Amino acid sequence: MKVHDIKFHPAAPDLRGTGLRGWVTITIDGLILESIAVRRTASGRYALSFPTRRDRAGNEFSYVRPVGPAVRAEIEDAVLGHLRKGGWIP
Repeated sequence: MKVHDIKFHPAAPDLRGTGLRGWVTITIDGLILESIAVRRTASGRYALSFPTRRDRAGNEFSYVRPVGPAVRAEIEDAVLGHLRKGGWIP
């Protein structure tokens, strides 16, 4: 799996107080994935949140998500490493 063409869109200052840092668009193996949120957790680590939708009953469904923890870690390492190099996150 190759993660590339990482584009970061910073969140507005008023949203940064909620832990949201911005959104990324990435390309993985010929697929473009958009609207992946970059968040700082309550414990201070950075994590990615993949887009979801809610139905009328309030149930949440993923549009796209990693197939497991190892794939999530690989994507997060690539994206967060890119954002650190660019100075977007510490």
